[in-house]
Amino acid sequence: MEHCFYHPERDAVAVCSKCGKPLCKECAIEYKGKIYCKDCLAEIKKKEEPAKSEKFEKTSPQKEENTGTNTARIVITAIIISAIIIGGIIMLALFAKPKSGGGIINNNVNIFSENEFSVSSAGTSVDIRADISKADIKIVRSDETNGRITVTGTNIRPHVTYLNNTLEITTPSEIPPREKHKNREITVKVPGKVTRIFTHIESSVGNVYISLPSGNIENANILTKVGDTVIENSNIDTLYLTDVTGDIELNNVSITNCKIKNGTGDCEINGGSFKKLSIKQGTGDCNISAVKSIWELSYNGGTGDFTMDLSQILPPMNATIQTGMGETEIKVGESPARITVTAGMGLNDSSLPTTG
Repeated sequence: MEHCFYHPERDAVAVCSKCGKPLCKECAIEYKGKIYCKDCLAEIKKKEEPAKSEKFEKTSPQKEENTGTNTARIVITAIIISAIIIGGIIMLALFAKPKSGGGIINNNVNIFSENEFSVSSAGTSVDIRADISKADIKIVRSDETNGRITVTGTNIRPHVTYLNNTLEITTPSEIPPREKHKNREITVKVPGKVTRIFTHIESSVGNVYISLPSGNIENANILTKVGDTVIENSNIDTLYLTDVTGDIELNNVSITNCKIKNGTGDCEINGGSFKKLSIKQGTGDCNISAVKSIWELSYNGGTGDFTMDLSQILPPMNATIQTGMGETEIKVGESPARITVTAGMGLNDSSLPTTG
């Protein structure tokens, strides 16, 4: 369901018949049988004013002689112009981001007016929800420990809210043509004060990068449709990761329960430790190496190659491997392990310990 362009926290009930913006009930304005947003309606009425003035002049040839009427009109016009100017100043004071401040005023929605803002986080946990269209997102640990979450945007102006320890980031579905060929990136810096993080990320066109060397991610749900997903130096309780067309990289991560579903890209797992690791691979290759421990591994291969080098792994390990159509190579050291392999078309080399 689309959300209102001016109020992203509200559901859209209509779209502007001129520009196509999604609008909530409050923002949908009917004029001459059609629905408009406030910006388009103002533009239409502005274009209609010259025609009305010309018609009035033709039907009132003696208006120049009526000085009292003209004076009244001048006074009224001056009052209207003054009201518009004062209203504009008030709006800027309420919604424009100050040079040293953030993009959120009183926890209400505000569009990026500059490239960076920060907001104080309450407590030691934060819920990060991101619905990103045509932009990269990075979630990293900040060197600062003052309890402020910093969000930076490069060539992108997302809608951002922070309320009840939940940081929500959304971007419009369409990017202005002038920014078509520019890199678009959003970075969320989480302060050292935050030790528990919940992440919910959906990326339509863009890469997802997470690196949190201190602190824990309690729950991470990540869906990347077009782009790569990289997670490094993080401790995660539960990770559900789906990447449709991009690559997946897990480098030096410790995960209790990890479920990966990969589409056409490759899957690389280097280092780290897992209690439960489940991988469903599509057409790309999958490589697992230098992992310290895997208590339980489930792998379902597709058409790509599968390589697993666990020669340095610590016991115990139980693995169920369904190889696919690509070549498969499994190397395990002398540590006790129980591995069940169902061979597909490309089982090439399986080097298992005698206890396996």
